[in-house]
Amino acid sequence: MDDTPVALWITDNASDATPKARLFMSEFCTLRVAHKFDDQLDVLIGSTDWYAIFIAIDYLSIDDLRLISHVQTRHRCPRVALITARPSTDLSIWAMQNGIRQMGLKSMGRTDARQLAQAMAQGTELEGATHAPADAKRAEMPLESRLQARQLSTQKLHAVKMRFEKLYQDGISGVEGAQLLRCSESYFSRQFAAEFGEHFARYKMRYRIERAQELLSIPSVSIADVASVVGFTDPSYFSRVFRDLTGMTPTQYREQAQANGAGDPPPDVVVADATSHALGATGTRA
Repeated sequence: MDDTPVALWITDNASDATPKARLFMSEFCTLRVAHKFDDQLDVLIGSTDWYAIFIAIDYLSIDDLRLISHVQTRHRCPRVALITARPSTDLSIWAMQNGIRQMGLKSMGRTDARQLAQAMAQGTELEGATHAPADAKRAEMPLESRLQARQLSTQKLHAVKMRFEKLYQDGISGVEGAQLLRCSESYFSRQFAAEFGEHFARYKMRYRIERAQELLSIPSVSIADVASVVGFTDPSYFSRVFRDLTGMTPTQYREQAQANGAGDPPPDVVVADATSHALGATGTRA
């Protein structure tokens, strides 16, 4: 019978290359890898009595705080280790104040991994560890982690937005956007809305309709061709979305543009109040 302990390795970067820490730690225990945004993560955590749970992150975020608290209070795993991208005194103090007795780096070597494994097996703590009273307020997340996590997320969101604007004719789905940010689709949608004021699906529609307005000012381009050029596979669906977002049909818009003069710029898209019903339908490439 194999007595090798089985541990759970929760990562924030499923597409990243295997970090050295995970590679070397697998020499001392069998690792089951999961992504922190997996919808079934809670079920997985509670599915067995894990020998240990490693939470491997680049920068500490609010979601990581919830995850750590959840593991400690609900599942009460006796061995929880925080594996980070870079050393930080403030983060180490925060970890100790919040009951995390072991920490390591993603870049740690075999010797450090062995020491961490031995310390977890013996139940020993980080040198100089201090503990807050049981009823004490949990320490606030270090400022450096909050700023780094926010900056990293913002940069990636703008990169996804720019990528879509470059490839909008073929499109980028919410799933692909989430993959670029290495998170779940629902989390990506919330983050995109928080950064840009609208959900990704609605932004894609609005951007395409704005490009369609520019093309509709050219009389020689048919409405069906306009729809296809801006990424709609169904001209009827294109007309419905166009009307929802502008308050007029593509034909009406073209007639108005011609009446105003071909050289005049088209008006901006004005989103109507009751227009969300068409935005979730199919009829675009992505």
